[in-house]
Amino acid sequence: MPRRVALIAGSGSLVPAVVAAIKAGGDAYRIIAVVPRIDLDDSGIALGAFRATGLIAAIRDYAPTHIAMAGGIHLSDGDRRDLAAALQMGVETPMGDMALGLAGERLAKLTGAALLDLDALVPDLIAPEGPIAGPPVAPEIDAVAAYAFAQARAAGALDLCQAVVASGRRLVAAEDIGGTDLLLDRVAAFRDIGLVSTGMVLAKASKPGQPAFFDLPAIGPVTIRKASDAGIVAIVVEAHRTLLLDRHGIESAANELGIAVFGLRANG
Repeated sequence: MPRRVALIAGSGSLVPAVVAAIKAGGDAYRIIAVVPRIDLDDSGIALGAFRATGLIAAIRDYAPTHIAMAGGIHLSDGDRRDLAAALQMGVETPMGDMALGLAGERLAKLTGAALLDLDALVPDLIAPEGPIAGPPVAPEIDAVAAYAFAQARAAGALDLCQAVVASGRRLVAAEDIGGTDLLLDRVAAFRDIGLVSTGMVLAKASKPGQPAFFDLPAIGPVTIRKASDAGIVAIVVEAHRTLLLDRHGIESAANELGIAVFGLRANG
């Protein structure tokens, strides 16, 4: 039986891939874009900006059987408070990124729609375990990558970030609300003034306990190029939980720039 999918769409290339997957499955859908987009079809509405009450009203108006979320959505503290209020979650509810998972579950309960996990919706985009792109990993870099990956998971357990950069057994930078691109810009600036050198590793991992229906870690060709500019020689991502946006572009950039990209399975 075809589903009725409400797709909450943010920025980035993941959204068209999710739309294509929904179409391929024969499902009816409505796109609810919370950021300006001109590249999507007319099967939806544009809120133009994130507004909690408008979003919930649009979903209820469509009466979906399922809800999917894709793309970048930057929420201010005010947006998060408004979302908690609109979902009747209470003013004391923590509204960090992990708490947005609770908001999604509350949204599903209020609308009667089931949440679609991204790894099941676009399985072809999910990172495998082992080599993904670029040259083989040198043993000394492999050890740094294992350390960085463990630290990324530890930072995620604090609901802090999904990405860190390590140089040897030293963390040199962690992602903040600006995202991975700005993290890599900072590391490049550190390199320019001599605070760090080449041979670093970028690690990206989901936060322990993070649901799969929103905000899975992701990399794309831009990640590879920015990593190269920052002096990073390898990127390790969480296998089975990280989105590879434009696999061909990732492989091409990694091979060109000599960046090793591979997946590790998280324990627990």
